[in-house]
Amino acid sequence: MKSKLIVLALGLGLGYWLGYSRYSPKPVIETNAPEIRQSDGSLVLERNISETKIPKKPPIMPFTGSEWIRHTEVTIKPNASLIASNGEIKPIVVKLDLIRLSDKTYRVIANAEGGEVIGGIDVPIETTHYPDPPKWAAGGIILNNGYGAFIQRSVGAFLIGLDITQTTHKSVNSKDLGYSLRIGVRF
Repeated sequence: MKSKLIVLALGLGLGYWLGYSRYSPKPVIETNAPEIRQSDGSLVLERNISETKIPKKPPIMPFTGSEWIRHTEVTIKPNASLIASNGEIKPIVVKLDLIRLSDKTYRVIANAEGGEVIGGIDVPIETTHYPDPPKWAAGGIILNNGYGAFIQRSVGAFLIGLDITQTTHKSVNSKDLGYSLRIGVRF
């Protein structure tokens, strides 16, 4: 019985090391980033994670269950061509594009037709990327007459696994090595 517990503990430790601590995804943490002026005149907005930049009043949520995840402010300086002879200013169209970088963080690019973006700020309220769950699992198996180990992989909606066990038959004083293949559906 003592050897079964040792094998189980080793299997659980190996499963934790292989499956969770080694392959578990790390959370995405967005940090401050400076603004970047691009060659077309657009501006990659400054990213500022300071809570003092978050407006006191959140926007009205148009959909049930929606969450506020980002706040963006843009300051526009109109071009002289937009100011009519009577002093009236024509509308300025502002384009905001949210892009995901290779490190899974986000940046906002602002461009104004008929004006120049002279400043802006992008404030992440909440991290929007949730890491994928681990796909591998490994561990130990204790049987009433033996022990073993398993390894398992998630492939889409399916689970595929392999069990290897050693069973002891006391009546005939023998040990058998067995294996089984598992295929299941996640739900």
